[in-house]
Amino acid sequence: MYIETEQQLREIYGFPKEKAVQKQIGALEKHSINFIKHAPFLVIATYDEREAMDCSPRGGEPGFVQVVDDNTLLIPDAAGNKRLDSLGNILKTGNIGCIFMIPGINETLRINGKARISVADDRLERFPEVDGPGYPAKACIEITVKEVFLHCSRAFLKSKLWDSESQVDRALFPSMLEMINDQLAERAEVSS
Repeated sequence: MYIETEQQLREIYGFPKEKAVQKQIGALEKHSINFIKHAPFLVIATYDEREAMDCSPRGGEPGFVQVVDDNTLLIPDAAGNKRLDSLGNILKTGNIGCIFMIPGINETLRINGKARISVADDRLERFPEVDGPGYPAKACIEITVKEVFLHCSRAFLKSKLWDSESQVDRALFPSMLEMINDQLAERAEVSS
């Protein structure tokens, strides 16, 4: 049996407390701005017109995402792997979701809005060394903020993500290149 209606979901989960609904606000304020200024990491989620989704991690020094005003954020973009999954989705639908994380802080900040890709000089000059000296941002994602809310610590507490004693030994995994090569080899075997 599968859940097919919101009513069925509510029968199982009930309804949120009033504060859980009210915590969603429509603009940045002092606490969300402070969170963004201290966050060295976020994940952005986008989708295209066929609803094919993408989640992409972004990182930098704390404050690498810049607050222009209480409704506008700038995320610098570097050359990366040149797949352009997220940027392509932004061109197609403009919808974006972000979750900001700060090491050692179990709460997260979630932001949803509309995005566009800017190469305007006044935007790019804010990010002269996104990939190190001499490597400025190629473009930046400009987000018009529609929804802002803090998310509770439960997932981080349960996962012990920031607990150094819970970290997995890197030796348990081959290098990323080895894993990709194995995946490609397995796919080649299946298709032959």
